[in-house]
Amino acid sequence: MTAGVLIYNDSGYIQITEQFANFVLLTKGTVNLDGTAWTNSSGGGTWVCGSHAQISVANSSGFPPLIAIQCATEVIVFGANLVGANWVFDIVSVYGTAHTDTITWYAFGPTPNVIPANYGLEVFKADGTLAFHSTYGPIRITAALTAAGTTTMTAGRSCALLMAQTSITCSGELPIGPNWSRSWNGTNIKTSSNTGTVNQFQYCLSTNTVHFGTPGVTSGAVVVLAIDVTNY
Repeated sequence: MTAGVLIYNDSGYIQITEQFANFVLLTKGTVNLDGTAWTNSSGGGTWVCGSHAQISVANSSGFPPLIAIQCATEVIVFGANLVGANWVFDIVSVYGTAHTDTITWYAFGPTPNVIPANYGLEVFKADGTLAFHSTYGPIRITAALTAAGTTTMTAGRSCALLMAQTSITCSGELPIGPNWSRSWNGTNIKTSSNTGTVNQFQYCLSTNTVHFGTPGVTSGAVVVLAIDVTNY
């Protein structure tokens, strides 16, 4: 006979099972945009973005955590890189603007194989590792946005936005002096209390000494998850 635990939510989706680890809140913190243009050199070129902040999270699972963000100004997750024992996320604002806003961030990942308390409900996988513990805060997804728009949670709730996928548009190469440049637009997010907004903006201008002769292109699809982080 089939054995195990299956707990469904009101929508009919599996919420807890011993087969897979739940995604839970691993850690959180705050950083501030630095108020100046950020220059980053990569691939032989130079990338100039809006104001910059970095989020660093310990590499506990071998892949980057999911980062949900609260910020009153528009920001984009420019990139994530494994630096030593930490995942480092670069966050930038609109190209050509200066911001010093605070970013509150929440890192979500699989339930750690660490029992955080001697009370509550525990569910273990067949290999003995922890799949669920009721004292870990679960990721609470209230909406998925696949285009520019706004989502609003119930009054009194606290909204953070998680960029699961992003859409990026780069222009064709533009001659600037002896160099060649491209403008880059991407999915941006901002929050205010229980409301989250998704849009597109220019976040970067790249410059390269080489003329590649390639046209502009749009790639990727927008998927932004609204996360209820009330009391987290």
